[in-house]
Amino acid sequence: SDADSQKAMGSRRRHLALGLAAFTTLVLCAIQPGAQLLPVSTIFWTPAHIGGVALSRDGRQLVFVGSDGGIRSDTWLKDLRTGRVSRLEVDGQPGGIDSPLFSPDGQWIAFKSWKTRSLRRVRVSGGTSVRIADARNMGTFEWADDGRIVFTRFQLQPERKHEIWRVRADGGEPELVAALPEPQSFRDDIHVLPGSRAALITLSDLRTPVRVVVQPLDGAASHVVLTSASFARYVASARQLVFQSGDRPGAARLASVPFDVESLRGAGPVTPLDVDASKFVVSSNGTLVHVANPVELVRIYRDGRRVP
Repeated sequence: SDADSQKAMGSRRRHLALGLAAFTTLVLCAIQPGAQLLPVSTIFWTPAHIGGVALSRDGRQLVFVGSDGGIRSDTWLKDLRTGRVSRLEVDGQPGGIDSPLFSPDGQWIAFKSWKTRSLRRVRVSGGTSVRIADARNMGTFEWADDGRIVFTRFQLQPERKHEIWRVRADGGEPELVAALPEPQSFRDDIHVLPGSRAALITLSDLRTPVRVVVQPLDGAASHVVLTSASFARYVASARQLVFQSGDRPGAARLASVPFDVESLRGAGPVTPLDVDASKFVVSSNGTLVHVANPVELVRIYRDGRRVP
């Protein structure tokens, strides 16, 4: 019935929790179940850029990189339970780190170091980092359930191509997973699904709409799961994909769709979400944080209310 359809749509819209950033000073916040507003922090300088942002899988910790547009950047941790904010100090990385990402258990942070051209990991308490792999030509990466880090790599020689590789988080020799078709259309984005069997990637070119593709990590053939969509992320608690909806990569309007991780296919209709986000992260339990423009701070409750 129409009433049942409206009820289902309302339920899908309420399953996410949202954070919105920023002012001329860096401000991030997140909303968890119960419409609890959790401000991340207002940083003491005025950053021109918010870099990498990541959430732990349980939605309890946030890490982000802020810079003033020059050489200065710092990495910040926010405990979303206690409200505590701390700078992540990594030995030998005075200029900060790039692309921070939590381990599945939330105890480690993987990152790229341009100083040493390597992928590294450090405990959330900071200190000495450990080398994982060479980061030259490395694109985006994710720490999978099976303890391996899956990453994209752009190769120029002997021919131009994009590839997916993986390496154990404790180090070792990286292995090639798949060479992607249509290398000219690949968007540097990867998201490993639960079970570490497959990853979501974004493809786009001039001939076809931007699309989200499932790439099995055993090298099997990929297949399209969403068109006019990009940068999809799986929310385990809701069994949904959250993605940017639109015909161009990085389109800001968010939407969600039911997704079956066993069959690796969509399992229902797309539901638009009343959120614009050119950059977002979401945890397994539905906590979502994004950087928003224009500059404003908004609380979005699960019933859809927006409060400046």
